Amino acid sequence: MQSYFGHIFLPKENGFQKIEGVRLFIDGDDFWIEASINLLGVEKYNLIKGAFTGLGFVSLLECNIRGTSIGVGGYEGKLTVNYILCGVQMNSEQDLNFSSLSVIMPSLRTWLNKRIFNEVNIFENNLSLFKHDPIDLGSFEKFNLEILFSLNQNLGRETGLTVNDFVTLKIRTTSNLSLWEFLEVYKKFKKFLAFLGVYDKNPDFLTFYNKDLKYENIDSLVSMKFFMETYNFKNTGIDAVKFPKFDEIALDINIILQAWFKNIDLSDSVDLILDRYFQTRISNQIAFLNSCFSIEIFHRRYKQTGKEPYFKDRLKDLKEEFLLVLPQRIEFYNFIKKVVDTRNYIVHRTPKDETFSGLELYYASIYIETVTKLCIFKELGFNALILSQMFLNSGHTIDNMFQFNNRLQTGIKKLNK
Repeated sequence: MQSYFGHIFLPKENGFQKIEGVRLFIDGDDFWIEASINLLGVEKYNLIKGAFTGLGFVSLLECNIRGTSIGVGGYEGKLTVNYILCGVQMNSEQDLNFSSLSVIMPSLRTWLNKRIFNEVNIFENNLSLFKHDPIDLGSFEKFNLEILFSLNQNLGRETGLTVNDFVTLKIRTTSNLSLWEFLEVYKKFKKFLAFLGVYDKNPDFLTFYNKDLKYENIDSLVSMKFFMETYNFKNTGIDAVKFPKFDEIALDINIILQAWFKNIDLSDSVDLILDRYFQTRISNQIAFLNSCFSIEIFHRRYKQTGKEPYFKDRLKDLKEEFLLVLPQRIEFYNFIKKVVDTRNYIVHRTPKDETFSGLELYYASIYIETVTKLCIFKELGFNALILSQMFLNSGHTIDNMFQFNNRLQTGIKKLNK
């Protein structure tokens, strides 16, 4: 946990009240301030500006009352903080507009598989670097996306010289966008990586810039570090789809990302699939229903040509995609019937005969999820050859994991007996 000491300007009806001796705490994704202040009758502050040693000027956003008490020294108040913007003091929410956002993104480096360090020889104290040109991902309606490569050097008394390389996503705009619009673009891109199957447990580092805001007497933009709850997805499923490296889809990346950002009809299906990788504690029943809803929504928006069909008919209409994913031992029509019966049982509590449960329920949801991914990748414009490589062993991989876990589960049951 890190703590900082400083002051804030608390909004009042006729201006601001300066509060000295304020402590700001940053503990992972938890941010809050403590001060000698009476917060009785207050619910939240949308924006509080201030200054803290070690951070400089700050703007604290979405501050909610955490607690207030009265002691010997008077009132003591605590406020949670959802977002911290360093380097600037904003007077109002209308000022939260920027020209670019830089995000140091570990998962992006994983996807690109490119390092600036080319060779390190510790015996000869030799370090060679490889320069990568920026990668233009394309221009969109309100913003441009670019990938940059950079180095950071630090000289410590005990550690000596340390050099780290970074891969940064740069979101630029010709006319300023609001903070929330930038965050929407950032989160949408992170979803894209997660949907491909690219994950990294390390957090991202966000820095905002405004082309009209420069340091005094220095011709460089003010660097505004931004703190928020970590926005990461976790690999909690099965690696049934081989994610394509950047170089494999580099020629089509602009077309793919154009469809990803513009095609809002895909968003609901994508979010339902990714829910299991973001909210990692959802039950197998909810994960199964999410998979069913996701593929149903996709079919309604992209495959439906006539009257509203039954769920079973929607699945049958995707027979070609299912046969590419299901292993040979699973008969298509029997699987579809069981999926429909299981969904009806969970939602409507119809008779439970011939439904998935336990381990089978989990793996059924994975099969449906994988088919939905295949459909969505097609809509995004993925090359047919790339898709065949991505899904070549999907059914075999899922089935092997099921058989392994089924044997393991059976062995545990026997031991319990």
